[in-house]
Amino acid sequence: MTDTPRVNTVVYEISRFLWGLFFKHYTGYRVEGKENIPSKGPLIVVSNHVSNLDIFAVGYAFKPHVTYPGKREAFEDPRYGIYLRAMGGFPLDRDTIDMKAARIMLELMREGRIVGVMPEGTRSLDGKIHRFKPGFVKLAISTKTPILPIAIIGTDKVLPKWHWIPRRSPITLYVGKTIDLSEFHGKKMTEEERQEIADEIRRIIVELSGGALTLAE
Repeated sequence: MTDTPRVNTVVYEISRFLWGLFFKHYTGYRVEGKENIPSKGPLIVVSNHVSNLDIFAVGYAFKPHVTYPGKREAFEDPRYGIYLRAMGGFPLDRDTIDMKAARIMLELMREGRIVGVMPEGTRSLDGKIHRFKPGFVKLAISTKTPILPIAIIGTDKVLPKWHWIPRRSPITLYVGKTIDLSEFHGKKMTEEERQEIADEIRRIIVELSGGALTLAE
């Protein structure tokens, strides 16, 4: 059995308070469709990815804790890595099929947890949504877990890549309705079929943004 990530409650509560001050009083922060956020898991939260702030912006919108995988290199940083682990994060090797991370996510679903994924695999530098890797679709179907789509707007203006000092700019999250993939439960699917579902969820996130996001070619 895989040991699943655990949250340091003290670190999490202090961080949530501080992130709340930052989002509400420095950047400006709002959530459209907050009524669509479930009060508990299991759940897979899927969003676009434009900034290092994304996981914190999404996590703050939820009262239940959202667990995120992060790139392995971030966890190798002696300070940031410790913080990410205390917040319940776990490393993901983006250059290979990371079976350990996959087993962790599978176990999190079995525990009824909420997992956040950003299927583009890395931050978008042009603001467009690039192709989603379909691994999250396979996880959702195999564990019979619903998917919650979220469009993140504005975090890249607050903290662009290679910048460390945040700027004052509004952040908006558009939360869609939960996506039920029960029609595919128990069905043998090809990689192409899973990719089609991932592509459709990407289109849903673009629609949620009301034109603020566009699809990359």
